[in-house]
Amino acid sequence: MQILKNGFPRRNCIDHYTSEELALREAIFAVERMGAHPLLTEAVMLIGAAKDKVSDFVELLRVTDAQEKLRAKHGDPDEFAIACNRAADRLMISTEECDAGVEKYRREWLAAGRVAEFPMAMIDR
Repeated sequence: MQILKNGFPRRNCIDHYTSEELALREAIFAVERMGAHPLLTEAVMLIGAAKDKVSDFVELLRVTDAQEKLRAKHGDPDEFAIACNRAADRLMISTEECDAGVEKYRREWLAAGRVAEFPMAMIDR
């Protein structure tokens, strides 16, 4: 489990979630909006378990030298996205420019982090 500088686990800090972790979080909320029933409770628990497995995988990935160079220049993808969103909030760039930049950097980060022990299909989008 990755621990952030503030002492909290990465997987417990929404501002450090990957897009996949956010999607699973939203899926939990969607099921919870359906109402109360034991089957829905079980579904929420299963989606939560799936999110934990995704978090395990995200934290399993090691950072490559190429990613370290990118991190030194721009931060990791989460830090880059936060900085980009702040710039958009301050009207320094448009929301569209922010979204495009974040997506481009995320792809660059993934390309720099490709390692032999993970099938390319798990990394390509």
